[in-house]
Amino acid sequence: MRFRRSIATERKAFAPAPATREPFFFRHPWIALVLILGFAGGVLYLIYGLPSWRITKLQVQGQYTLSLGDLRSVTLNQTHGRWFGLFHQDSLWAFDTHAYEQRMRERWIFSSLEVRKKMPNTLVVELTEEQPAFTVSLNGQFFGIDRSGTLSNTLPAQPPNTPVLQFDVTPTDTALGNRIIDPSVASFMQTIITQISARHDPNLVIQGVRLPQAPYPSVNIFMAGDWYIIFDRTQSIDEQLRAFYLAYDQKIKGTHVQYVDVSVPDRVYVK
Repeated sequence: MRFRRSIATERKAFAPAPATREPFFFRHPWIALVLILGFAGGVLYLIYGLPSWRITKLQVQGQYTLSLGDLRSVTLNQTHGRWFGLFHQDSLWAFDTHAYEQRMRERWIFSSLEVRKKMPNTLVVELTEEQPAFTVSLNGQFFGIDRSGTLSNTLPAQPPNTPVLQFDVTPTDTALGNRIIDPSVASFMQTIITQISARHDPNLVIQGVRLPQAPYPSVNIFMAGDWYIIFDRTQSIDEQLRAFYLAYDQKIKGTHVQYVDVSVPDRVYVK
C-alpha cells in the first residue's frame, strides 16, 4: 500500500513596510522657522538685552588721586562707542576693556591698571595711579612724562609739586606714547630729584629741569629762590650729590647764589 506524502507549503504573507515619516520641522516649516527665530531672539536677549548685563555701576579700587567724575566721563564715552560697528558698549559682554584702558592711559599714568567685568551690571577698575615724573608745555598744552621719559598723558593744567622740564630744542614729535627723553637721562634726573627731596629742606625745593642741547651732557636743576645746580649726566650721581651737600651745608645755605656747578665734584664752583 502506497502512501502519498504531502509537503505542506508554508505560505507567508508579505505586509508592506510602513511609510517613513519626515521630521516635524520638515513637515511644518513655518512652525520650525518661528521656533528657530524665537530661540535666536531668546539667546540674543540673554547675552545682550538681559538687564543684568547693562553697565550701571563703576567700582574703583586702589590708590589714586584722579577725579572720579573724570573717570566716569571717560567710562561713559567708552560705552557710547560701537562694538564691531553695531552695538553700543553699554553691556558687559560688548564692552571693550582694551580700548577703555587706552582711553584712561591718555589721561593718567598708572603703575598698574586692570579692568574686569562683574555680574551683575558692574565694571571693576583696579588701579595704582602714578604721578608724572616731569611735566612739559608744548604748543600751549601740558603733558605728563613718566619715569622712562615717555610722553604719557595730557594735563588740564600744571600740577603742583611736579618739576617742569625745559628743552633748548623743543621736540617735534609730541604724540602720546613717544619717548622724548632717553631713559638713562630720565633716570639720572629722577634720582637727583628724589635724593634732594628726601632731605625735606624747605630751601631745597625743585621747580624745574633744563636739558641743554646735545652734545652738552649737563643737566640744570632749578630750585625755588631763582638758582640752579649744574650736574653732568656722564659722571657719578653719588659723587656729585655728595659734593653739593658738602658745599650747601658749609657755604651756600642761608646765602643767595646764582648757580652751583658740581659737574666736577672735586672742584665745586659757586657763583
